[in-house]
Amino acid sequence: MKMNTKLKLLTAKITAVFLAVCLLPVPPLYAKAEPTAENYDYILDMAYDFVSIDDDYVYFYTDGKWGKIDHQGNLIEKAVHNSFEGVAGRKQTENRSPLKVYKDTNTGFYGYLYADGAIAIPAQFTAAFSFNNDAAIVKYQDKFGIIDEKGNRLLDFRYDSVELSADTRYYAYSLNGKYGFIDAITHQKLCSNILRAESVSMFPDYVIYKVSGEKYGLASYDGKVLCGPIWDYMRDFSEGLAAVGVNEDYYKINIRWGYINTKGEIVIPAIYSCFNPAALDFSEGLAGVCDEGTGYYIDKNGDVVLTLDKGQLPYTGFSDGRAAIAENSVNMKYINKDGTVVAEPAEGSVWNDAGKCCGDVSMVAFSNADGTVKKYGAIRYTANIPSNWAINEISTANEAGLIPEDLQDLYRMPMSRADFCRLAVRLIEKYTGSPISTLVPSVSTSAFTDTNDPDV
Repeated sequence: MKMNTKLKLLTAKITAVFLAVCLLPVPPLYAKAEPTAENYDYILDMAYDFVSIDDDYVYFYTDGKWGKIDHQGNLIEKAVHNSFEGVAGRKQTENRSPLKVYKDTNTGFYGYLYADGAIAIPAQFTAAFSFNNDAAIVKYQDKFGIIDEKGNRLLDFRYDSVELSADTRYYAYSLNGKYGFIDAITHQKLCSNILRAESVSMFPDYVIYKVSGEKYGLASYDGKVLCGPIWDYMRDFSEGLAAVGVNEDYYKINIRWGYINTKGEIVIPAIYSCFNPAALDFSEGLAGVCDEGTGYYIDKNGDVVLTLDKGQLPYTGFSDGRAAIAENSVNMKYINKDGTVVAEPAEGSVWNDAGKCCGDVSMVAFSNADGTVKKYGAIRYTANIPSNWAINEISTANEAGLIPEDLQDLYRMPMSRADFCRLAVRLIEKYTGSPISTLVPSVSTSAFTDTNDPDV
């Protein structure tokens, strides 16, 4: 069987490395050397008034203007934009309706005009809001309702409040402390005013409501109570679970946190004593909690997956396999899922704020002692990125199918001898075109006492 030139070259290099490795002192078979915690580069120095990151860009704010770079640190736009929406290329508020709100200066009432300035709906409302989904919330005298673009009533002017959800899918209307809901597309009522609440927060598939006494509960849009108002704190759902908390004292210093599902059922009891930081949302199947000063990351069964060292507490959830932790409440570091520190500030520097990872990029910041000055920057995690001298060989090896999927990251981290054996076997299989089991039908493991791995 013939090999292409690139594969031959790579084979020769791997063989040379293998011979060199054989001459080294022998570590435990699966042991990997401790990774350094300097696996990052600053793509933005901590010199900016604010930094925001999405999947494509890092946005920076300085001297009242916005600019952006890409995740490799290349400048895309200088800080010349007056708004974040401008630098992000987004419209601030998209209003497809031809009708615009106007105020009659003689009466003080509000109405709507066509684009050419002609009156579409005469000024008769004490408050009027922009159209969305061909409907608008208005206030007539002291009551709220909803009208269409011809001024017809979709919801009578008899309610104490009407509000539109952030995703523009639902309206919530209230009367005498009771809430009901309307589908914002069909304008059909979804339930009667049966949900007793002081206020509601609308999400795509559920409603968090607050009652007198600052207690929160969970309901559906048909008005069904999924969870009574028993929680002092309730956050949005993440990966199907929401953090809920109860105060343990009058001063709201000691808070016990747990998690509920979208049915309002308690999945993880409120047993974690967290104040600052609070229990975190679930991310990559884990959530950060603390109890009596010890930090943990737990799974969705409530089982402890990772216990942090003394003085360390969770600060962000995991993203791309890394999370920020707070050491002694002020200094931030990044760890991987086995608790190894993979990025931390250089000696003499401090990160006292850190953001959730977005790909290989994350926000870091520092404040002066009294907190009056805070400067932001951005780092790029480099352990997943091959060193410059190895980029071509690794690219060739990946194209040839020589690197197992679970080894296609952490390129700058030391590998174990067992992982090296996996690469060697993969190379032999690619070289011969046959699985190792046919090349070596019977593998003896008698020489090894610490493994039955056939690749080893």
